[in-house]
Amino acid sequence: MTKLFLSFEAENEDELLRLVLGYAMRQKQPPSWLDKTPPPSSPELQEDAATLSDEEYDAKHDPKSNGAAKPEPTPEPAPEPAKRARAPRAPRVSVVPPEPEPTPAPADLPPLDTLKAVVTNAVRLAQKGEGSKKILDLLPAFKDTTGLAFVMNAEDKHRAALYDLVQAATLPVV
Repeated sequence: MTKLFLSFEAENEDELLRLVLGYAMRQKQPPSWLDKTPPPSSPELQEDAATLSDEEYDAKHDPKSNGAAKPEPTPEPAPEPAKRARAPRAPRVSVVPPEPEPTPAPADLPPLDTLKAVVTNAVRLAQKGEGSKKILDLLPAFKDTTGLAFVMNAEDKHRAALYDLVQAATLPVV
C-alpha cells in the first residue's frame, strides 16, 4: 500500500483553511502522475460507494469481471441468546413500628446477650420456615441503621436498637 503524507504551511488560520479547501477541491480529479482515470460519478456509483463495502463495490463494478462474479453476502451470525437476568431483589422494609413505644431506660432493657439470642433464634427459625418471616424483613434496615454486619457483633450501645427490633418483630423476650 502506498502512503502519501501532505503538510500545509500558512501564516494564519484563514490562509490554512483556504489552502486545505483548495487542495480538497482539486482532488476530485486524481493527479496525472497516478496514471489513473477518475472514477465515473454517476448517481448509481456514488450510491453504491456509500452503501457497499469495498469488496462488494469492487466485485460489482470491476471491468475485468463484467459483474459476473458477485460475492454472496455473508450471513450475519445469529445473535447470542440473552443471559438470564436475576430476579430483582425485593425492596428493603424499613424498621418503623406502627406505634412507637417509649424505649425503656437502658437499665430497664433486657440484657444484651438475651436480646442477641432472641434475634438470632428468630432469624434461624424464619430461615428454616418454622417461624415468622417478619424478622427477615426488618433485619436489613436494622443493619443499615446500626452499621452492624452481624447481630452477634452488637455491643451495649446497640442494646436499645436491638430491643426496638425485637419489639417491631413482635418477638417474645424470655
